[in-house]
Amino acid sequence: DPGAQVVPIPLDLEDKVGEHVVECGAQCNIEFQHNQNWRDEEDLENYVVYTVPSTKATQLHKIPAGQRHPLNFAREVVANLLGMPERADWKNCALSVEEETKTAQDFKELFRAYDWSLE
Repeated sequence: DPGAQVVPIPLDLEDKVGEHVVECGAQCNIEFQHNQNWRDEEDLENYVVYTVPSTKATQLHKIPAGQRHPLNFAREVVANLLGMPERADWKNCALSVEEETKTAQDFKELFRAYDWSLE
């Protein structure tokens, strides 16, 4: 899907995602409805869908004409679900240059076995 974002969620939280999206939406006056067949909907011009494939939890919000969906909503939903509400603001997730360098080096090492560009 164009514009799709994928976020890993711990297995023990999978069953809570759908309900959590609805609750967070309600706090922001955003109505979500469970709709596994959302692709069959007509008039899907502006919308947001949250799906957990393993549980079939699919929450759809049709964005009314002239309105916008909060850009940080998904990040807030995930941060709160994970019990880290302070991480909803990306600025609180910034690393120092040294930490970023080490994280990148660690990732490269872990990914080396799958990196076809090294062949």
